[in-house]
Amino acid sequence: MPRNRKLLIHGKIYEICFRTEEGLPFATTPYIRAIWESILARAQSLYRVRIVAGILMSNHPHLLIRVEDPEDVPKFVAYVKKETAHALNRLLGVEQHTVWQEGYDSPLLGDAAKVVERLVYCYSNPQKANLEDTIEKYPGWSTWSEFLKGGGVREIPRIARKDIPRLPGRTLSLGEQEQLAEELLGKSKEKFKLVIEPDLWKECFPELADAKSSELREMVLERVRESEAGYRGARQRGVVGAANLVMETIRKPHTPKKRGKRMLCMFSDIELRRGYISWYREVIRELLDLIAEAGTHLVKRPPGLFSPGGGLSSNLNPEYVPV
Repeated sequence: MPRNRKLLIHGKIYEICFRTEEGLPFATTPYIRAIWESILARAQSLYRVRIVAGILMSNHPHLLIRVEDPEDVPKFVAYVKKETAHALNRLLGVEQHTVWQEGYDSPLLGDAAKVVERLVYCYSNPQKANLEDTIEKYPGWSTWSEFLKGGGVREIPRIARKDIPRLPGRTLSLGEQEQLAEELLGKSKEKFKLVIEPDLWKECFPELADAKSSELREMVLERVRESEAGYRGARQRGVVGAANLVMETIRKPHTPKKRGKRMLCMFSDIELRRGYISWYREVIRELLDLIAEAGTHLVKRPPGLFSPGGGLSSNLNPEYVPV
C-alpha cells in the first residue's frame, strides 16, 4: 500500500519518530548524549524547527515540534539522521553501515488533549520499557529538566565528525565515558544554541489562550506520575536502573519489533480525526487530478501547498484546515 504523502502545516504540532535498522546503539552514555545534543543544536541552527519536547531511547527518538517553515522539517530530520549515523559508524569503526530505517513518522497532533497525551507518553517511555522507575532517574537524553523549568536555551559545542574516535572493544568505565564526552566537547571551536520550548504548543490552540502555562505543565506532571505508578504496579521485575544503563554497550544486539507506522494524524476526538482525514484526502485528490490533467508534476498547487524535492507540504494554512 502506498504511503500517505506528507502534509506539514505551518504553526502546528507534530511528533517526529524514526527507528534504527537493528541493535540498540544509542545507549544512555555521556558521550552519546553529548553527540546527540551537539547534532540537535547544529540542526536547529540550520533549519527552523522549534522543539517542544523530546527523549532519546536506545533505538529511536521522540521529538514534539512546532512547524515554522514546513520545508525545513524534512531537512532537519535528514540532517539529524545523517550526522548521528556518521557519528555511530565512527564510534564502531565501520563505514557506510545503515543505521536508520528509511523515512520517519510525523503525525499531526490535532488537539490539545492529544498533545498532552503524547507529552506524557514521551516522558514515560523509559518507565514503560522498565529502564527506570521515574523520568528523573533516566540517564539518557530528554528535555525533562527544561520542561520543569518552563524552557531552556543552552550553548552546545559542535562535535566534528573527524573528532569522534573508534571505541575500544572493551566496555568503557563510567569515568572513561565522561572523559570521552569532555574531550569531544572540548575540541570544539564553535557552539550552537539548543532551544527547548515546552509551553510553545499552547499557542497552537486558541481555546487555551487564558490557560496558565504553569498549570498545564503541572497537569502533564501529574499524569506522568500517574503513568509511572501504573507501570510500577504492573511491573513483575525490577527496572534495569541507571547504573546498569550507562554501562550498556552500543554494540548490543536487538531485532526491532516495530517498523515505522507513518501515521497521518493523531486526535483524541474521533470526529475531528475523520474531518481532518477527509480534508486531507480532498486536497490530495485535487492535486493528483491536476497532475493527471497536465501530465506532469510541474503544476500549480492547490492554495498553500508546495512540493519541495518531490514531497508535499503546506507552506501557509490553506483556507480551511479542520484542526
